[in-house]
Amino acid sequence: MINFDFDKDCYSCGLCETSCPTQAITFKPNVEASLVPNVAIDLCINCGKCDRICPHLNPPSCNNSLSTADAYAAYNKDEKVRLASSSGGLFKLLADLFIKNGDYVCGCVWDNQMLPVHIVSNKPEDILKMMGSKYIGSIAKNCYEEIKHLLKANHKVLFTGTPCQLDALYRYVGSQPNLYTMGVICHGVAIPSIWKQYLEKLENQYGKVINYKFRDKTLGWTNFFNKITFASNKTICYNVSVDALYMKAFLKGFILRERCFSCTFKGDKMKADLLVGDFWELPKKYNQIDDDKGLSCILVLSNQGRFLFEQIRSGVHFIPVEREEIFKGNQNLLRPYPKPLERDAFIAEIEAGEKDLYTIFNNYVKPKDTYNRIKLSFKKLLFKLGIYKPFYKLSRYLRKRL
Repeated sequence: MINFDFDKDCYSCGLCETSCPTQAITFKPNVEASLVPNVAIDLCINCGKCDRICPHLNPPSCNNSLSTADAYAAYNKDEKVRLASSSGGLFKLLADLFIKNGDYVCGCVWDNQMLPVHIVSNKPEDILKMMGSKYIGSIAKNCYEEIKHLLKANHKVLFTGTPCQLDALYRYVGSQPNLYTMGVICHGVAIPSIWKQYLEKLENQYGKVINYKFRDKTLGWTNFFNKITFASNKTICYNVSVDALYMKAFLKGFILRERCFSCTFKGDKMKADLLVGDFWELPKKYNQIDDDKGLSCILVLSNQGRFLFEQIRSGVHFIPVEREEIFKGNQNLLRPYPKPLERDAFIAEIEAGEKDLYTIFNNYVKPKDTYNRIKLSFKKLLFKLGIYKPFYKLSRYLRKRL
């Protein structure tokens, strides 16, 4: 019978629940609203299936060698799709390829409560909903059995998700010729309960949230906005460099799940056909491909991944790059994000509920040194005067020229 510190070590993959022959395991939210196992002792027959399939109890061995991966910088030639995407717009190309052939895609969408959940679909409207990053851990466990049935029926399936989600799927259905996987380079996923508190504050102020776009490119890809749409058709935008407090807390690691700080799905222990992410810290020699509209890095890890890349290459502008150039701007490929020293104190204040959520965010994510405080105040002034956008574009142009 599965038994360990679920709050600290569970990946919330749901494999134990899905594989239990007596339905003795159900997933219930813990104090952070993350789903973790709840075992009904009276139904357990001690078959050991949950122990054998659990990724925490059976850590991954070497699956793919990053040192031999093909590496590219790339973006979708369709500018409209690219601007609507978080990075370079590659997912849409791949997903369209599958559904046009009558096959299926499994990806993450917002549900009607603005919580992320994986669905399996071959509908174009669902592919649009799957586009864009959702930085809270999604529920994928309900898709494993559906994917298994589709594969048995000789359908091809593209699954996209975090490395731990890909691992869970492979453990459940095995490696199969009709299963294709695209993993995202993962910084970690946010604690659901804090996301819910943040949504509640927004909705108390502006009404029901109907869409949350974490990576709006109004000012460009490298200086993105959180764009929030409400049922009243009102939209508000928070800039990541100025006032996107929730996003800053995420990027600095304060609201990541505890499990993420010791994630084992890093380096050669990730299994995927393709790994994609943002191409941060692009070397100047590649400036010709960087127009600040979104640039993806791609690591091709398998023959199936090479097949996928060949299928979309006509719709992609790409250049080969060195693997190490991708690693430089994506250290989370190789190791977990380090736990902030003040993270436990931050979480304790959140759980105590005695202070306003924004006050806590400000206390921990605002810059503490004088230089960065002045820099932030200057950016806020530019926003207030309505000249931040031209100032940012000019400064970016000058940086590229130097």
